[in-house]
Order: sequence, then C-alpha cells, then structure tokens
Amino acid sequence: MKKTQLLYVAVILAIPSVSALVVPAVGQIVAADNYSLSQCVEGNDRERFEICSIIIDTAKIDGEEISRIDLAEVYYSRGRAYSRSKKYDFALVDLKEAVRLNPKNFRAFNYLGNTYSNMGDYDLAIAQFSTAIEINPQYGDAYYNRGRNQTFLGKLELAILDHTQAIRIWPEDSEAINSRGIQYSDTGQYDLAAADFEEAIRINPDYAFAYNNWGRNFQLQDKYKQSVWYFSRAIEIDPAYEQPYYGRAISFDNLGMDEMALIDYSKMIELNPNYINAFYNRSFLYLKVDDINNAIADMEQVLELDPNDPDAPDQIIYLQGLQ
Repeated sequence: MKKTQLLYVAVILAIPSVSALVVPAVGQIVAADNYSLSQCVEGNDRERFEICSIIIDTAKIDGEEISRIDLAEVYYSRGRAYSRSKKYDFALVDLKEAVRLNPKNFRAFNYLGNTYSNMGDYDLAIAQFSTAIEINPQYGDAYYNRGRNQTFLGKLELAILDHTQAIRIWPEDSEAINSRGIQYSDTGQYDLAAADFEEAIRINPDYAFAYNNWGRNFQLQDKYKQSVWYFSRAIEIDPAYEQPYYGRAISFDNLGMDEMALIDYSKMIELNPNYINAFYNRSFLYLKVDDINNAIADMEQVLELDPNDPDAPDQIIYLQGLQ
C-alpha cells in the first residue's frame, strides 16, 4: 500500500488512446467501429485494454455513435482493468472521465476509491466511497471499502460504523463480519469481536482468517492457552497461511514453551523471510535458551532488513559481549 500519492485533478487533460497501449491482439480484429459494449465490459483485462480503447477512439459501438452513458461505462471498464494491472495513473484518468460523463455511476466512484487506496491516499479514497454512498445508500461495497480505509487511518470507530452498515446490507458476508471483529478487538471490545468471529465461521466453517483473528483476540486478553487452539485450527485449514504461526509462537513464548515457539517462529520466517518481527522475537528467544550465535544471526538479519532499526545495533553489541 506504500505508493506515491497523486493529487486529484478535476479537469481531464489527456485520455490515453489505443495507440499508446502495447497490448497483444485478442484474435481476429473486426471492423474498428463494430465492437459491442459487452465485448468491452465482459472481456478479460487484455481484451478490455484493446477493445475499450478502440471504442473510445472511434466513439462507436455496433457501428453506431456511442451514447454518453455507454462511453462512461467503457471508461469505467478500462479503468478497472488498468487498476487491476497496477497502472494507477491511467486508471485514475479513465475512472475520472467515467464519473465526469456519468456523475451517477456509483460503481466508478467506488473503483476510483479503490485506486486511490492502492496508491496509499486513504483520505481521497474515503471521499470517493462517500460519494458512491451518497448516490446509492444501499451499495455495500462502498461501506466496506470505506471502512477498510478508515482502519488504515486508525479511525476504528468510524470503520466499525461502516462495516456495520455493510453487514446490514450483506448479513451473510463473512469477510465484512471478520473485518468488524478485528476492529472490535483493536478497540478492546473483545466479546463483540468473538461474536463476530464466531458468526464469520458459522457462515464459512473453513475461514482460516477468522480463526486466526479469534486467536489474536484471546491473545490480546493474555489468554494464551485458549489462543493456541484457534491459531492451530487456522494452520490446519491453511498450512501456507503465515500469520497464525507467528501468533501461536507468541503464545507459546508467553507460556514458556520455548521449543514450540522456536519451531513456529522458524516456520513463519520460512513462509515470509522478510518478516522482521519474527527474526526479532526469535533472537530474544534464542538468547533465553543460551543460543547466542543464532541470537546474533537473527538480530543481524533484522538490521539487514531494516538498516534504520533503532535497537538492533546495540542488541548485537550486547549479544557479542556474551560470546
């Protein structure tokens, strides 16, 4: 999510044309003015780049002049494809043109918000989601996405309100319920969090994320024994899911189960070799069991991953003094 932020520009200065695109052909090309709207909006991203661009350049569909509303849909379709391909500058141009042509296109405002979010500009993202909600107050996607971005800004109570609205619209959406559960956990509302994780699992019995977050919810209450079962269940469902190994390692660490904690920290690192906290915690655990060489190696890895870590250099010096 750490992307360069762009300022919102109200006036569209330039629209990328088909000649600016480098896209493989999608098969035999029909007459340039004879594509249908469905070919643009229903194709895969590669087809959307090409066919939507041809429609934009010719301003025609099915051989007829395209309407303003249909042209907005074409820009929206190509903008989505750009955004999914992480071509965010082009996506912004297309999606802004889509809402200029059709100011009631709440889905385009929602996707414009997603694009800003992916670029790390959460305030601008929230503004787009809010516009989508103003146009269609029953649009659950926009509430859910606005809630996520409120979370990114640390505005957890606002996030809870948005996800509650999303759940009102989508009462069986386990992802929205799980997300609200995380926010309840992070605001110390542990019973409400547990109820949400339980409900998410009722809807989706193999929802590893919800089991992991329920384990974390116990962990935040220092209930480490209870948390281990939930982390273990998440791992059982999805052995490649890294986070429950880290969570369970912390619980084992606090329970004094050092060998089990080392195994889980090591598995976490195997799955994500760039996860600094796992190296940091494992270094201290190696120190606890008098394995100084490995403690030093892990702390050196912390420094390699983050040369600006404020504590690692002094800790390395301290550990070297114990050799």
